[in-house]
Order: sequence, then structure tokens, then C-alpha cells
Amino acid sequence: MQSKVRRIIINFGMLKTKEQYRNESSNIWTSKNILMNETLININLRDFLGTSKRIVMAYLAKKDEINILPSIKIEESLQVPYIYRNKIGRCKYSKELVYSDLGVPTPKIIKVAGDLPDLIIVPGRYFDRFGNRIGRGKGHYDDFLKNHMAAVFVGISLHETLVQILPNNLQDVKMDIIVTEKDVLEFKTER
Repeated sequence: MQSKVRRIIINFGMLKTKEQYRNESSNIWTSKNILMNETLININLRDFLGTSKRIVMAYLAKKDEINILPSIKIEESLQVPYIYRNKIGRCKYSKELVYSDLGVPTPKIIKVAGDLPDLIIVPGRYFDRFGNRIGRGKGHYDDFLKNHMAAVFVGISLHETLVQILPNNLQDVKMDIIVTEKDVLEFKTER
């Protein structure tokens, strides 16, 4: 499959920096907001995923992220991320989890996944209406996604963190789909 051509929008003179958005996100990503919206996000994600037989890679939620596992049909092909030497790798999902040094739930025994994922679901602190994403600031997902450009990228977010436009740069990778409790937004990308 041919890699996607991603259009990068670089913004100068933005009102807020990425760091300011990240700082504000803790006021939005509260336990109350997550619990109030998690079911609707899972319904929207489940509807989007449908019954197709895709190989899915999905994040395992930290305490301040949406738990999306209820919307995913757990199969042997489900992949989850793990961090090794400051890079994300892909491994097979397991119910036996431990927490990494970064507080990320990770399978207790890492079994590296063989097949490449068709769809990669990632969390974010903020998204915009062009598919741009602000994460936690380490760049792990952007680096990982650049090596999986044939996959469909799905961002999971609260509708409240969906803004018109975010600051971004050449290191940032755009999403194809964003799922919130109110919407499933799709963005056109060229192949």
C-alpha cells in the first residue's frame, strides 16, 4: 500500500503555544469529564469500527484518558503500544498488565506483533479540525506513526478539546479520523 501524503499546516503567530494547551488540558481531562463522556465515545468508536476484520492497534488508557477497550472487539490480532528505549513498539494485547516508568499500562509479557496494523488509535490532549494533534509533548506517537503511514490514524478526544486550529510543525503527524462523544470527523488525505 502506498504511503499517504500528509498536508502539513505550519502556523506562526498562534495565540497559544502547544505547552499552553497542554497546561490547560489538565482542567478538561478530569475524572468527571472522562466518566461523563466515555460511553458515548465508545459508542461512536464502535460504530466507526463496525464489523470489519482490520488489524487494530489501540492505546491502553492512563487514568486521564478515555478507556476505549469496551468498543474494540478483543481478538488475537489486537496490538497495543509499549515503550522501549524511548520509542513505541507494537505488541500483542494481554489482560495481564503492568505500568511502565511513564505510567502507561503495558502487557506484563511483551510478545512483539508481527502483522502491521491497518488502523492505529491514539489519545491526544487537543485536536483541531484539520486533523492536527497535541499529545503529551514527548513526540513518541509522532515518531511511531511516521513509520506506519499506510495505516488509518484515529484520534480519541473529548469534544471540548476539539479546536479550530492548533500550532503544529513538520514533526507532527495528522489524524485521518477524530472520535469524540459528539462526532466522528474524517479528513481527506491523498494516497
